[in-house]
Amino acid sequence: MENLGAWRDICTLPNWITTQLPGWDTTATSLLLDCLIHTPIAHFGDLDPNGVRIMLHLRSRVRHLKWFVPEFWSEYISTHGLPTDWPDELDLSSSPRIVQQISRSGIWLEQERIILDPRMFAALQAILD
Repeated sequence: MENLGAWRDICTLPNWITTQLPGWDTTATSLLLDCLIHTPIAHFGDLDPNGVRIMLHLRSRVRHLKWFVPEFWSEYISTHGLPTDWPDELDLSSSPRIVQQISRSGIWLEQERIILDPRMFAALQAILD
C-alpha cells in the first residue's frame, strides 16, 4: 500500500501479509516481492500518475503482480475525484478501465477514500480468484 493511513485501516484476510510502500521507496518491497515468486501478490495504491508509475515499476520486477482496483471505486469519481495533470507519455494501455477514464477527465483518486467501504473485504477476496 502506498499510504500509511490506508495500510493501518485495511481489513486484511487471514494469512495475508500487507506492506506499506511509502511512495517511490520500492527497494525493500521489491526485495520482499522477489522472495514471493509463487505467492499471489496485489498492489493497491492511489489512482494518480505516480501511483500508476509505482505499479508499473513493481510489475516490471514481478510479472504476476495484480493491480487491485475494486469496481466500486468508480462510484467515488464524481464525489472524490481531485484535479491533476496526467502526462501524455504515461503508458496506460495495461491499466484498469477506471484509470484510463479518470486520466481522460484530468482527475485522480486517493486510496484512503475507499479503505473503509464495506465492500473492501469481498473485493480483496475476489482478487485471488
